Amino acid sequence: MTSAPSDPNLASDPGPEPGSGSVPDRAGGVGLVGGLRGLIASLDELAGVEIDTLGSAEQAQCVELIEQAQRRVAALQARVVNRVESDGTWGLGGYRSLGTWMQARTGGTRGRASRQIRHARALRDHLPQVTQALAEGRVGEDHVSSFSRHGLASEELTRRIADPEVEGMLVGFAQKHDAAAFDTIIKRWAIRNDPDGADRRWKDPTVREHIGVLPTMGGWHVDGWLSEETGQVVTTALKAIASSQRSAGDGLGAGERMAGALATACHAVLTGGIITPGARIRPHVTITSSLEAIHALITATNPTSASTDSGASGDGTGSGAGHALFTGAGEGPGCSSTGAGADDSFATQSAGPAASGGRNHRIDPGLDY
Repeated sequence: MTSAPSDPNLASDPGPEPGSGSVPDRAGGVGLVGGLRGLIASLDELAGVEIDTLGSAEQAQCVELIEQAQRRVAALQARVVNRVESDGTWGLGGYRSLGTWMQARTGGTRGRASRQIRHARALRDHLPQVTQALAEGRVGEDHVSSFSRHGLASEELTRRIADPEVEGMLVGFAQKHDAAAFDTIIKRWAIRNDPDGADRRWKDPTVREHIGVLPTMGGWHVDGWLSEETGQVVTTALKAIASSQRSAGDGLGAGERMAGALATACHAVLTGGIITPGARIRPHVTITSSLEAIHALITATNPTSASTDSGASGDGTGSGAGHALFTGAGEGPGCSSTGAGADDSFATQSAGPAASGGRNHRIDPGLDY
């Protein structure tokens, strides 16, 4: 996060006393910056308050009051963002857009900065009653997002919502309903008041399908969107694979089973040559060991076979030990070997739950592992 440049005027402003609740005007020597500093000091004090003794009624009141505070802060932030944009001095630092400046100053994501700017502009230019309702805590940021995304989706809708009676009606609905229900309401209002625009905005669901598999810290993140038909196909296939892999006591949840099923399906495609028969990617394991260690492994797994092979070679390190290992004579529990003439059809083979601490994704059905 980029730190804000030092300002001697701001640094010398002590702000009001914590908890005083008063914000004198700029002429009084405090202003908005000092008031916000006092607010932060008050929040720091509240952070140290013991909350384990709160009763159920007090807990509910705290949740509601924090939400009310966040709504008022969001309204104030929108006003400040609009002032920053109109001032234009953000561009003097070499930033190419207000979004990149906001990202640098707040340490947030570019998407979050863009959303804040979009909401601030919508409130300033088109939604005076929504601005007032947000500042008074009667609607939340999610309601504002619905206004911005659906209520201003076209010039016709923007013209209609400019009518104070229409905006007041929608604000009333926002006050009575949670954000999810209001999002549905304003969507229907937009379709009814601008059906042609709704037709233009409609997209074939198959065109919007996408999926992303991106590396992150310690793993991979999967995200995307599928149409109704594609989603049914994917979930049906994964559930079928997951149900075939299920075993009692494996300790896996539904989501973990689906992840294992996805891995199984991908392995099946790669090893089975389904897409390109001549480009099968078979699993490989490379083991570097001495013949003495191999012979000790065979002896521990199948002493009878190892003794026979040792007698044949004389010292236990001859061809007999190698023969026992590579022809499958020394197979142990959960191990398999495939000879040159082995069937290429899928084979189900996996170690028991103990091999993975009781949490085992089986690569089956049908992988020649």
